[in-house]
Amino acid sequence: MRTKKLITKTSVILIMLITFVSCSDLLIKLETSKKNDQVAVETSYTVKHFQQNITDDDYTEVTTDTQILKGLEGADTEAVAKTYTGFTAKPVTQSKIAADGTTVVNVYYDRNLYTVSYETNGGSDIESVTVRYGATVTKPDEPVKDKYSFFNWYKDSMFSAVYDFNAPVTDNITVYVKWREEAGAIASTAIAINGIAYDKTEEVYVIPPHRFALIEEDQDFEYVVSAESEYYKGVFRAGRKVKLSPFIMSKYQVTQELYEVVMTNRTEGEEILSANPSRCQETGDYPLVSGEIQKYRPVDGVTWYDAVYFCNALTEMISEELTKAYNITAITIDDKGHISRATVTLVPDATGYRLPTEAEWEFAARGGDPTAEEWNYFFSGHATEDGVYFKSSKNTGMDNVGWYLNNICNGGVTGDSVPRKGTPGYGTHQVGLKAPNSLGIYDMSGNVYERCFDFSNYYGNGGDENYIIDGIVTNPKGPLNGNVHVVRGGCWQQCPCICSVLYQRFLADGNNDYYPGIRLVRSCPE
Repeated sequence: MRTKKLITKTSVILIMLITFVSCSDLLIKLETSKKNDQVAVETSYTVKHFQQNITDDDYTEVTTDTQILKGLEGADTEAVAKTYTGFTAKPVTQSKIAADGTTVVNVYYDRNLYTVSYETNGGSDIESVTVRYGATVTKPDEPVKDKYSFFNWYKDSMFSAVYDFNAPVTDNITVYVKWREEAGAIASTAIAINGIAYDKTEEVYVIPPHRFALIEEDQDFEYVVSAESEYYKGVFRAGRKVKLSPFIMSKYQVTQELYEVVMTNRTEGEEILSANPSRCQETGDYPLVSGEIQKYRPVDGVTWYDAVYFCNALTEMISEELTKAYNITAITIDDKGHISRATVTLVPDATGYRLPTEAEWEFAARGGDPTAEEWNYFFSGHATEDGVYFKSSKNTGMDNVGWYLNNICNGGVTGDSVPRKGTPGYGTHQVGLKAPNSLGIYDMSGNVYERCFDFSNYYGNGGDENYIIDGIVTNPKGPLNGNVHVVRGGCWQQCPCICSVLYQRFLADGNNDYYPGIRLVRSCPE
């Protein structure tokens, strides 16, 4: 019996012990649960956003974007960067969340960097600049370009919108320079036919687009006043007020190569037109001088009708956009393939190649600027030799700019003797070997005569009554009728005075003697 009681007593103690342990464990769990319930309470924290300034490295708060977020006390904040156009967020530094709600997380954003580049279209270089998003770029100094004046800055290569330097930069951009052509600026680098660009065909603006020239002389040249012939007085005489519209002129006299390319296989009816009428060939009476290239000698021996026909043919070959300058009918071909007779009328407002008017020719030959010293030079691009009578048979003033009888066989330097046929150099010379005038135009004094559109007029103002607008002789083209047309510039076989920028000469339209050649012009927009 005692043993049974002992076991019972022990069992009671064990049960009490187990009960105690269970209660303790329950108390611990309850305490833990209580503590867990306390940590789970959310606490507020603040997230602020700061954008980099444009002009310095400080940051300015974007107060409208401040955020109040919540998290568990002691836990890490979970601030997230926003997306701002033109900005890049820096890495966010998170913080522990304080129980009192004073935690603040600052998020910083740097401005993106953009490059502003400049396309000067052949002008002097301008270095690109890097600026922050939203900044404005300082307008650079205007670039420079020979024969052009700066016009404006543009947003696109088509020049459709002017660039505003007060506008904020929001991306990488290129600013384009637009130039305004000045006299002598390149209008075309080469004439191309069937995809082939031909040398010695470059063109320049004599009067640039959207402008005009007004020439009004108050006195004539000193030597002109004493000249016994009106032929030495040019067309811009004292008291005559002339206005010329924009036009383009070839820098070189038409070469034998270009003429042949255009005129080969040309026929009128059953007649074949001459593609190479020039007397000055590589051998024979007018041989090529050593070192020069035959195909670059100017075409010579063309009639006036050959010249205008060539202008139309060239226009037709190179561009559908250009319109032919002449209506040519009733063509007669001689036994050498020259056009000896035709009916020719000028097409108003045509844009294709044509012969210069006499006023256009003289304006270009004298450099295109009546205020410049060159305007009063005796030759195109150079003054006469000091102390030499204007009708002298020799004049070293020609040596720099042109070929004439006393320098053609002497290396381009005036000599005492007159050369003979068959001597190398006796004849025309390759175009462009002498110095150009200020417009960049070569050989306007000497080499070959250059045919003009005007009928002859002894006093240089024939037909003016047909061209007067508001009291000004505007784009004169000479008399409406006549028997012969003007040639200007003299030629290699003549004395210096004939090669003057002022001397007027006339050749019969069907005459291919005296080595007449061609210089091209075409009109351009006003």
